[in-house]
Amino acid sequence: MEEILKNTNNCKLYYLSPDHEPLNWQSKKTSESDKYSWVDYNSSSDYYEFRLEDDDGSYKGYDLEDVTSTQKCIDFLTVQIKALNTNEHPDAQNLLGLYQDLLENRQNYMEQAKLMASTEINKANRAKYLELEGAKVSLAESLENIFFEIRKLIDYSYYGSVQVFIERCPDAFSILGNDTQIDGSILLTNTKGISETVDITVRYKDDDGVLVGSRGIYETVPGNSKVRIDISGAGSSGPVSGGAFFPAVCTLSFN
Repeated sequence: MEEILKNTNNCKLYYLSPDHEPLNWQSKKTSESDKYSWVDYNSSSDYYEFRLEDDDGSYKGYDLEDVTSTQKCIDFLTVQIKALNTNEHPDAQNLLGLYQDLLENRQNYMEQAKLMASTEINKANRAKYLELEGAKVSLAESLENIFFEIRKLIDYSYYGSVQVFIERCPDAFSILGNDTQIDGSILLTNTKGISETVDITVRYKDDDGVLVGSRGIYETVPGNSKVRIDISGAGSSGPVSGGAFFPAVCTLSFN
């Protein structure tokens, strides 16, 4: 996990799980919103037009940086795969397979990123640009599913014989009087045949990393069983947001 954390941005590992709101483009063209699920029709706002008006060329810079960062991710995964090839432990071999899937995903993404970086942002190339973005969106969705499986293998803590896995942190905030609350969840997996009682505290952070609330979990997990605990950020002293974000915005302490 330490190596993954170092490469979070390069590999675009931004979410704990696929359970999050999609990042959609705005378009004034109904034909585009009909064709692409990630495009929302908006009569007054258009993301591609916004790019066209970007005089300093920063968006083209972002496209070029996308190629550079994706290559760094490919290099990272290549090193990890080489190391795992010599480890015969079943978990290591499972992780090897997931890393190989992730590498293939990033190699396919690299092809689209290179094409996008070489495609000029102009009115004539709009359809081609959205086509490339659509391919990248699809690959990003696949990446999130692969990454969630990777996290289940290596991103957990132990409380006695019980694996403690943060599936999702909660969200709880209010905007203009509209309250939003999305529960998170913790998965407890007892790896032995006898019951174990888990006593932990989940603490929540706001966008600035300040601890604003907590939830205690006291749960007996039967032997060789799994228990999922829903956790809510309601009642915290401040907004709890970014529940699906990686790295996790909630922390665990064992009592």
